[in-house]
Amino acid sequence: MDKTKVYLGVFLVLVIGVFSFTFFNQGVPSPLLMAKGGGGGGTGDAVLPTAVITSPADQSVVARGQATTITAEASDNVAVARVDFYASNKRKCTVSAAPYTCAWEVPAGKGKTYSLQARAYDTSGNVGNSDIVTVTSE
Repeated sequence: MDKTKVYLGVFLVLVIGVFSFTFFNQGVPSPLLMAKGGGGGGTGDAVLPTAVITSPADQSVVARGQATTITAEASDNVAVARVDFYASNKRKCTVSAAPYTCAWEVPAGKGKTYSLQARAYDTSGNVGNSDIVTVTSE
């Protein structure tokens, strides 16, 4: 028997085997054919968590040189791992359990505008951003 017939036979066995495993195992390849961490038609969590700043209100005034509490609500289809709070794109707090609050020290400058945002992270690493809330110091 020459090598060409052997190779063709091995190829056909593999093709028929993969088809059989895929077809009769409802689209899931044999564990022998799956690479580590791949295949199998898994259903990973691709749903982003949600985050909403509930306080302070958008366009509100905050006292300069004092702490203002930023409050957010966060949810996810699986679980929220943490919520990070940002003031003008600088992280100010990280909270890993509800209630999600952050005591933000408002800088001393009068009439300054700040953008507040909450970012919720789920246990799969997905990130959901709140809408930006704008506040001004008095």
